[in-house]
Amino acid sequence: MRRARPFACAGGTSTPLRAQGISLIPAFPDIGPISFFSAVNYYYLCLAVVVPSLVILYRIERSRIGLIFHSIDWHDNLAAAATGVPVGRYRTMAFMVASFFAGLSGALLAHYIGTVVPSQFSVDTMLFIVIWVIVGGTRTFYGPIIGAVLLTVIQEGVLRSIGLDAARPLFDGALLILTMLVLPGGLESLEKWPRRWIASWRRSSGPRTPADGRCPVRAGQSGRPATGGSGRGRMLQDLGGP
Repeated sequence: MRRARPFACAGGTSTPLRAQGISLIPAFPDIGPISFFSAVNYYYLCLAVVVPSLVILYRIERSRIGLIFHSIDWHDNLAAAATGVPVGRYRTMAFMVASFFAGLSGALLAHYIGTVVPSQFSVDTMLFIVIWVIVGGTRTFYGPIIGAVLLTVIQEGVLRSIGLDAARPLFDGALLILTMLVLPGGLESLEKWPRRWIASWRRSSGPRTPADGRCPVRAGQSGRPATGGSGRGRMLQDLGGP
């Protein structure tokens, strides 16, 4: 049986590498009096990493590269390639950017729990992430963030507090079906509803055109069409002339 090869880590420790995963991962080093063994301090550490990462991703999306990413995603690859876009190169670039931030988040997770095994990243975890994205929406930058935050609060704060943590797959599946039926665009599409209601209310409260197509005549106005903008035309209109 082959022995596990030690992996040298910071601080002179060694982490054994096995087929079952990586264990004995050292904790994040303390910074002065701040100990990241505390869950609250580690939360603020993750927040300090997540916020700049979101800013960088937002800037990438708003740049020329982000527009090319959207053109490949929203349109056919053939249409993007017909405009001179090297689809393969930008797909590789998108994969590299996503892999970098996924590795960054995985490093934070590994130093927090101390052990990383393949069973932690099973198909169920991937499905949960996909459900978060679909529920939040994929057309905007903030759609997946809304889905991840909302479902995490519901699952960790509500389901676990009432003892229904085991019903998480059932809840996520029902929520996914409900989202596809009621909100195909995800939660991000809710921002369009108030604007649609306001536009519909303005159309319903505005002046209505009669069935014959003529403009409505208000009280105190004659049914004659307005004369030209010259002074003589306005004078004839005021005197009741032709």
